[in-house]
Amino acid sequence: MTRQRKTLSAAQAELAALSRDGRRAALLLALLSRAGRLASGLSLATLTGGIVMEGTVSAPALFALGAALCTASGAAAAGEAVAARTEGRAAARVVSWFERLAGRARVDEVQRFDAGDLAGRLARQPAAAAAAVVTVPNAKAMSALGLVMALAAMALFSWQAALLLLLCLPVMILFFILVGGLTRHRAALQEEALQRVSGSFAERVRCLPTLLACHATEREAERLEAALAEHEARSRDVLKVAFLNSGVLDFFSSLSVAMLAVFLGLGHLGLAQVPGFYGLTLAQSLSVLVLAPEVFAPLRRFAEIYHTAAEGQAALDSLEEVRAAAPAADPRLPTGRAGARGVVLAHAGAVQDLDLPERGLVALTGPSGCGKTSLLRVLAGVDEAAAGHAFTAGRKQAWAAADAWQPGGRLGGMTDAATAQALGLLSEPRFADGLSALIAQGGADLSGGQRLRLSLARAAASDAGIVFADEPTAKLDAQAAAGVRALLGRLAETRLVIVATHDAELAAAARIRIPLAHRFEEAA
Repeated sequence: MTRQRKTLSAAQAELAALSRDGRRAALLLALLSRAGRLASGLSLATLTGGIVMEGTVSAPALFALGAALCTASGAAAAGEAVAARTEGRAAARVVSWFERLAGRARVDEVQRFDAGDLAGRLARQPAAAAAAVVTVPNAKAMSALGLVMALAAMALFSWQAALLLLLCLPVMILFFILVGGLTRHRAALQEEALQRVSGSFAERVRCLPTLLACHATEREAERLEAALAEHEARSRDVLKVAFLNSGVLDFFSSLSVAMLAVFLGLGHLGLAQVPGFYGLTLAQSLSVLVLAPEVFAPLRRFAEIYHTAAEGQAALDSLEEVRAAAPAADPRLPTGRAGARGVVLAHAGAVQDLDLPERGLVALTGPSGCGKTSLLRVLAGVDEAAAGHAFTAGRKQAWAAADAWQPGGRLGGMTDAATAQALGLLSEPRFADGLSALIAQGGADLSGGQRLRLSLARAAASDAGIVFADEPTAKLDAQAAAGVRALLGRLAETRLVIVATHDAELAAAARIRIPLAHRFEEAA
């Protein structure tokens, strides 16, 4: 439990620190707008009292009303703009967690998450988490500060009226707390249900050909419909509690204002001489009645967004595992270049520290089992080293291997004719249709050599600054291997190309050779 609370506070702490200045500025503007609203209500009450009792229009009250309305509206608009910008920065930070997870985390870390679930989270959680650290804290602060401001203004005319409203608050706040706990619980259930829906839908879409072949679409549709029904029910539960909260708050606030109106009316009619409600001018009584709803307005605003607060907290709870899995930049590591520091491979031992160039061909060489592929996967971030760090200076990467996953589609959508021809793909019967040849999702209908060359072709067509290739010439005939060497040489003119290879000819062409059993050396 202690660990969960500690990790839970990490995401909130990072977003809160990022949003602190903007949130405070938005809060100050909200307080200024609040002061303008109170001043406009008092000015209107004074203006109305003068017209009714004296038949005159007070010029100072009219001027004060205009100034107060301008202040209230201007500060409110500025505060909303500042809050929106601040929430935008917080949401962008949340999006960066997903980007780091997808682009820099180890494969096994990414595979812990369902793709559909991640997509669903990315669509809704950045905004929800941003609101939870900006809008919700400000609304909570305003529910206290705004209430105090309204009560203080009311006490200028009748401290007894202010005390009466203050005595009504504990019951409202107690109910608010009880309903709030229920809202948070149901919002957490809603978030869990939505994650199940996202994961289930993505899984069904991915397996649709299999489901069609097995005539299992109706059964899976029923399961998906059940998951959707569960999420719908959870969402209704959250909204029911939110509406209940607002309704009870409106009931108590209306009852309190009605009590004030009755006491003030009896005082003006001379039917009761209640201290604080008797002997007031019409302008003073109107001021008390105008200020009474303003006492509860901040609480009503907080009640309106309470379900937002609960959903935002549920999003933060869920985001913590994404943030924890997303690798952060290590300030101790060099920037601007790729390399490794203190890397220890699980089955091959320590590797000498590496500083790799911006561009050029780098060959990892050595006998089978010495750790060439293991080091390549660590450098690419596919696997994690037993110790130490590998870094790529944030550059985009491409991976080429005989088991590399390939997207489905036409060959022409992955490479151009010149590259496909140079790699010998177009001369094979499998690609008799040329660039129109269809490739199954994942490359399941390709041989290992075809999958490797296609991944090299896709790397050449991409904007990746670093290309990793595992045994790129293995199991190829002499002509195809020559095409691969030529392509890697061209890529190395503008990019960093790192290969794990037994190919002596390819290693000889490398700018840097790294024999894992010896010190690495600059090529002549």
